[in-house]
Amino acid sequence: MKHTISALLLSPGLMLGATAAFADSTPATPSTSVPGTGIPEDSRAWMEDMNNPDALAWAKAETDRSTALLQADPRYPALLAEATAIAESKDRVPGVSFRGDAVYNFWQDADHVQGLWRTTTLASFAKDKPDWQTVLDVDALAKAEGVKWVFKGTDCDEESRRHCVVHLSNGGEDAITLREFDLKTRAFVPGGFTLPRGKQSVTWADPQTLLVAREWGPDTMSAAGYPLVVKSLRRGQPLDQAHVVFQGDRTDMSVGAETLRDAQGRQAVVIVRNRSFFQSEKYLLVDGQPRRLDLPQKSSIHGLHDGQLIVEVKEDWSVGGATIGQGSVVALDLAAVSADPSHLRPVVVYAPTSREGLTGLDFTRHHLVISLTDNVKGRVYVADRNADGTWRRALLQLPDNSNITVTGADRDHDRIFVTVAGFLDPLTLSVVDTNTGTVEKLKSTPPQFDASKAVVEQHEAVSSDGTRVPYFVVRPRDVPFDGSTPTLLYAYGGFEVPMLPRYLGATGKLWLGRGGAYVLANIRGGGEFGPAWHDAGLKTKRQVIYDDFVAVGRDLIATS
Repeated sequence: MKHTISALLLSPGLMLGATAAFADSTPATPSTSVPGTGIPEDSRAWMEDMNNPDALAWAKAETDRSTALLQADPRYPALLAEATAIAESKDRVPGVSFRGDAVYNFWQDADHVQGLWRTTTLASFAKDKPDWQTVLDVDALAKAEGVKWVFKGTDCDEESRRHCVVHLSNGGEDAITLREFDLKTRAFVPGGFTLPRGKQSVTWADPQTLLVAREWGPDTMSAAGYPLVVKSLRRGQPLDQAHVVFQGDRTDMSVGAETLRDAQGRQAVVIVRNRSFFQSEKYLLVDGQPRRLDLPQKSSIHGLHDGQLIVEVKEDWSVGGATIGQGSVVALDLAAVSADPSHLRPVVVYAPTSREGLTGLDFTRHHLVISLTDNVKGRVYVADRNADGTWRRALLQLPDNSNITVTGADRDHDRIFVTVAGFLDPLTLSVVDTNTGTVEKLKSTPPQFDASKAVVEQHEAVSSDGTRVPYFVVRPRDVPFDGSTPTLLYAYGGFEVPMLPRYLGATGKLWLGRGGAYVLANIRGGGEFGPAWHDAGLKTKRQVIYDDFVAVGRDLIATS
């Protein structure tokens, strides 16, 4: 496949070569120097403001130009029809979550554009045609109210197990309207919690109280446009009478609250004060007062399990005379933390190897479920505590060389929903017993293309600083190695998001099926190997992610 890279696909996280590519179509600006430095000013800095009218006009013009070129290709109508049929297929596997003895799903298709929130039993879901019961018909709601409502999820009261706050957005904007919903009557609660449109978030402190982060007046929103104040709002209480629980600074990015509960009914309310996109201070509400936890700013509290706060540590943490490495998961005893939040005694639950990266933490009644990648291949472990407070974990036996995702965990029982997919393997959904490891396959999507003539390979390229960068090649098995195979090379490299194997679907049908090859590069900046892999491409080190991408391209040319 020498010199086969005929197209390079880059995500918005990369924007490789953007300035050079746009040079012909970007309005010219006189070149000047930064006073006293001799360094040329960025003549296209105006493009960094997403609300700049010139930037918006430029984006529209470029979109129109590209669309016209694509639609002028005689192959376009047929390709569009094939891709649309795959995207709108009703054979998709529904994403489901556990709630009590039921499972819930939000479903959209051509007949339900705004979507159906629906429920059934696990036994019914396992059937070819489940007996779905509608909880909320968003299309009907939108029609009745004359508003193009977009369903943005729910926050449910885990104590009463009955009421949820439904998030509704007008047309998909960031600002949302919040309304209390009764799962038993399947209707909005008359006189219940209703919060008008705004950028906001809520959590249930108890069945009669919400903790609300939203705009409350002057100086209550950050420069980034997110809430800085959390207030306690009782049922029936006007918004202007809500009580302040926590207030951040204008220099913060945002502030929010989250209520954590374990299977035994213990509860912890955590305030998260986001100082930046990746750094935050965490506070525990003790007797109604926020007390700061002495945690690293690069860390996340994922939940409460068996009386233990489960925390992901995203930077090296020196505590108690020892150092806990970044990417580790630790447990903190809630009772001890509540008594003394400034002197923490973490117990390590999981410490990654250099080629592992944590992708998720979930909770069943008796288990902590740890999802990770091992050299960009999915793994799922089940962990629980020994009598002495240490932790043990066991690997679930799931398919290798796949993207494995825990999509739902049952806090009332020991079971999880797991999806498995590969580049050539359609997604399957199974329910797994975390006590026995038994896997019961429930659903799978039908193949969208003939994968029998394709092969998947994993290779490594050596970047400019010697770092080994893995990448996947998906190609026809009999591809000629003469430079004639069109190849799409894709990477992301941002926000600690790992690029994992996924079923190619339309790409498989429209590209592989026509003789092309697809390459996924796991460049730095993502989360394939934990926080260090992400941090390696931040700020002034950003060049390495481009070097990684180029190294993969060169390796393809040199070795194929």
